[in-house]
Amino acid sequence: MKTVYIIRHAKSDWSIDGQTDIDRALNARGYNDAHNVGKAMKGKGQVPQVIISSPAIRALTTALILAEEIGYPKSEIRIEPLLYDTDAHEYEKVLKSISNSAGSVAIFGHNPVVSDLSSFWAGKLVDMPTCAVVQFRVLTDKWSHLSKENVQFVDLLVPKMI
Repeated sequence: MKTVYIIRHAKSDWSIDGQTDIDRALNARGYNDAHNVGKAMKGKGQVPQVIISSPAIRALTTALILAEEIGYPKSEIRIEPLLYDTDAHEYEKVLKSISNSAGSVAIFGHNPVVSDLSSFWAGKLVDMPTCAVVQFRVLTDKWSHLSKENVQFVDLLVPKMI
């Protein structure tokens, strides 16, 4: 059995005119929410063995903050270009590429993809505000066998619930 945490990046800063989308940073609320979500995950024992992030600054910063809070080595965060400006199939492709030795993974990305994938897997609408975490149990020992049929919704954590 495996565990997937799908995490939407924290709240981003829109105050810089002309800034490219990929370079947008977090705002103050985003930093605060990322720290709080990381602490909450650690407190619940939700500590992924692998962290993979979109290369967008807001997603990577969220991943770095969460890694700090759970004690994950920041240098081991995998930056995956396939998680930026893409679709749910690419997210699944990235997840299926994980080494079977890893029992759990956190994947940091963007809406609408994270909400679409979470809703598809859960079989119901999953609203993912910024910095939300959806936990799924994967009923297989091989990441390559990941599919909607062997994924079970476990938990939704949103900053407002902390």
